[in-house]
Amino acid sequence: MASRHCVATVVLILVSGLAASDAFAGVADCKKIQAPLDRLACYDRLANAGAASHPTKPLKPELGRPAQVPSVMPAYAFPPVDSPGKQWWIEAEQAFYSLSKGHSSPLIVSGDPTVTGPVTTLVHIPTSPGFIGLQTVQNSLGSALANGGTLFGGDGLNTGIHSGEELRFGHWLDAEHTQAIEGGGFFIGQGSTSFTSGQGGNGVGVPFFDANGIGQLFVVNRPSTLTSTNVSVNTTPDVFVGLFNKTSTDQSTGTASASYSQMLWGADLNYRVATPLFRERGVEVDVSAGVKYANLSESLSLNTTSTAVHTEVTTFEKALGLPGNPNFTDSTSTITGTSDLISTRNNFIGPQFGAGGDFRLDERWSISGDAKVAVGANFESLSASGSTMSTVTSATTPTSTLMLAGIPLTVAAGKPPGSAATPVVTTSTTTSGSGIFASPANSGNHSRTVFAYIPSSALKLNYDVLPNFLTLSLGYNVFWMSDVLRPTNQLLGTGAPTYAQSSLLAQAVTVSAKVKF
Repeated sequence: MASRHCVATVVLILVSGLAASDAFAGVADCKKIQAPLDRLACYDRLANAGAASHPTKPLKPELGRPAQVPSVMPAYAFPPVDSPGKQWWIEAEQAFYSLSKGHSSPLIVSGDPTVTGPVTTLVHIPTSPGFIGLQTVQNSLGSALANGGTLFGGDGLNTGIHSGEELRFGHWLDAEHTQAIEGGGFFIGQGSTSFTSGQGGNGVGVPFFDANGIGQLFVVNRPSTLTSTNVSVNTTPDVFVGLFNKTSTDQSTGTASASYSQMLWGADLNYRVATPLFRERGVEVDVSAGVKYANLSESLSLNTTSTAVHTEVTTFEKALGLPGNPNFTDSTSTITGTSDLISTRNNFIGPQFGAGGDFRLDERWSISGDAKVAVGANFESLSASGSTMSTVTSATTPTSTLMLAGIPLTVAAGKPPGSAATPVVTTSTTTSGSGIFASPANSGNHSRTVFAYIPSSALKLNYDVLPNFLTLSLGYNVFWMSDVLRPTNQLLGTGAPTYAQSSLLAQAVTVSAKVKF
């Protein structure tokens, strides 16, 4: 009898052990399932199977107290952002971009005439006995331009808001949405800013550095200026006798115009893999690797046109009693046009790595974002060209030298002697391949390759208009390029290119529509 009880006990232990091992194996199998809803369903099946194999007598509720239902942690209630069943998606985006300003030295400045003088010089020359020398007194009004402010350039050239478009696509390689190929391209339309100075008023000029690194000012517009020169000879240390007066007037009338433009576009292609991170909390996290291309093109142009008139009137003292008509007038008119064009292009290509995530707020609303960084080579190219064309028309009076008490005087030479001299008019035109900034040392096409990197990020608020088919989004994008060549940084002189480096920041507010099929 005792042996029968021992055998029954052993059988019961074996059956219980087998049941426990089967349950343990079932739990392990459920843990291997990645999809959260499928894994929860597996757990439910195990629980139901265990309850059926071990029926229990329902508990009798106590009088006056409701039956207690065991609490169960609910599964995540909302569907995933990328629900199974749709393998393709296409997203069209409209963006409004702001690109970082192009920083440069002042390109066009204004100024007021300045007063110089009187400047007195005493020149000792060989004269007749009793004469000591010549004295020259010069007084100028408006001989130079004082800087009155920057009209264009300086702290930054803002091209305003750019309209941009982006088209992205993707394809899940498996029904479980764990692997995908995704990519797309974006285009940020050309933005520009420009300025043209007016004629008259204050002076206008273009500052630049010459080949020796010395600051210069190319005068485009300047009010009429006057320079007077009085020449006299002192017969005794305290007695001066006037010889002649020379009055010079200068005036420049013209305009300066400049324009700056920039454009950015690019594309990428990535392999995307879903991860199990945070899936039980309703977050879908993906990692990606691929290749990225970006192109930044910018240009800066500067054009000037100016007419400068210089007139000199020489008048001798009547008390000298010089014969004929010694007074004369010379004038020169110079029409000058300059053109400078500096363009840069940056072509970046390199591998890209990133991560992204989607989080469900409810059955229709969700938040998504991604961050990527691309590293690689930036192929930089610089193009500079310029020209200057000048037409000079001069009216020169024929002169001769007249000696007065050993002092040589330049007087008008009329024909016949004693008659008024007739000026001789000549015109000449010259053209060169140099502008104000472009010179033979830096003109032409130049290129080089540098290392660069591009981090980018996007954040979106999504609304499923038609669940698992049409989604509308409002977002923010940011894009940064390191080590790029920009034309505004190349205006450091007329020497060889400096290849001064800079960076570019692009930010945008976006609206987009995504279709799954």
